[in-house]
Amino acid sequence: MWVAVTVLVLGSSWPALAQHATTGALAGRAVGPDGSPVAGASVTLASEQGASTLTTNQDGRFLAPHLTPGAYTVRVELEGFRPAELQGVEVRLGEQSELFVTMSPGAFSDMVEVTAAATVLDLRSTSVGLTVDDELFSRVPLGRRLADAFYLAPGASSSSGAGTTNPSISGSSGLENQYVVDGVNLTNSRYGAFGVYSSEYGPLGNGVTTEFIEELQVRSAGAEAELEQSTGGLVTAVTRSGTNDLAGSAFAYLTPAALEGDRQRLELADGAVNTVGESSSELGFTVGGRIVRDRAFYFVAASRVADTTTYLAPDGFPLEALGEVDRDRVGMAYAGKLTVLIGSGHRLELSAFGDPTSGDTGPQSATAMRYESTSAFSALDFGGHNQGLLYQGVLSPGWLVEASLAHAASDLHETVSVDEWQVVDETVTPSTTVGGKGRYEGQNDGDSLQLRARSTHLWGRHELRYGFSGEDVSSVNTRNITGPSIQLSDGRWTASGAMVTMLADP
Repeated sequence: MWVAVTVLVLGSSWPALAQHATTGALAGRAVGPDGSPVAGASVTLASEQGASTLTTNQDGRFLAPHLTPGAYTVRVELEGFRPAELQGVEVRLGEQSELFVTMSPGAFSDMVEVTAAATVLDLRSTSVGLTVDDELFSRVPLGRRLADAFYLAPGASSSSGAGTTNPSISGSSGLENQYVVDGVNLTNSRYGAFGVYSSEYGPLGNGVTTEFIEELQVRSAGAEAELEQSTGGLVTAVTRSGTNDLAGSAFAYLTPAALEGDRQRLELADGAVNTVGESSSELGFTVGGRIVRDRAFYFVAASRVADTTTYLAPDGFPLEALGEVDRDRVGMAYAGKLTVLIGSGHRLELSAFGDPTSGDTGPQSATAMRYESTSAFSALDFGGHNQGLLYQGVLSPGWLVEASLAHAASDLHETVSVDEWQVVDETVTPSTTVGGKGRYEGQNDGDSLQLRARSTHLWGRHELRYGFSGEDVSSVNTRNITGPSIQLSDGRWTASGAMVTMLADP
């Protein structure tokens, strides 16, 4: 199904770009000591991906769109003035920073150097939220998955039933958010969750780790109309890009269960399955560099992510004899990006990332430990594969365009260890369960093809924006019941097995 959205905005203040999902922008004005505009000045923006040059207009203003988030050195030059250079000017994801430069008369050979620029803000934005960069990721004690950083934003809290990967943002439920990485909408088309979501096991999330992320932005309110496809929060992230310098890392993280504090044992009359330990580990690498200096760059990353949850069956239940039983899940998260800068006004970006994960045959949920045998154990295979192609260009000084084509796919398949009817005997206390697992999720696949285009026209301080957004979404969800099919009284056969409950006398 395709959905089109057209946006029209007319403004009468400082020109501002549509907030892009993968880049930022820098606007500025050069003035003389008396505040008069400095027209025709050369403005050079230098970063780890090279330098680009533009010229101030008659009002002394300049606008640099489609910039890779990061730190820039800005140098402003004009004959009759001493050159001014500002270092460490930050460009943020989805934001337009504003910069004012005062030029001093003097010899062109003189230099005025500002070693560190003051923090520049997007004064036009009405959004409320938080932007987190890779430096903060490395300094703040967070979990390794991208979703762990969502809770840094103001207004983000636990959503209870929607799981930890889907926070409540500004009071919304956890399934009302929108999640976009590298311009690819990863929001589950059936449930609204981040990545894979199971009707049986809840949110399984997305395995992209913070090691791959350059910046993350969580907006709790005030997002622009062309980006708002949710009634909750808007989460956007961009993976790292390569630079002119070859750089990389190898990393290993370990969270062993042995370092956990003591867990309190829960006991109930009907028996309680206890989680006695949780551990995780991640081992991976990143590498990025240039293909053509100042023009083409690459970034590649991969990591093996393993999680183990250890269960203990209730006292007196048959599976208590097994002792502690592990539920193991292992995923291979990956990310890759190719960035090409064509001239000074055109940018092409191709990215791919995913997180195929498998869970060995075992107790995929705690309830499997209440059975009379391991017949409720099962294996899971789940994860996503996502690709995005983005073009951003300046067709003329007053005409900016952006177009993207993206594909997001997620899947989940469960394989049961025993394909028999489930039989629950409630005539005894505690009740007993034998046979197969009962309900299981045979297939839960989602697929989304996304096409977007935006155009921005600037006339002085006026701005006109319009665009198109369309998604072709499909979803297949098959829930089965273990055991052979049953012939009904009308002669038809069921598609799956049966769940039988033996009730106690009233």
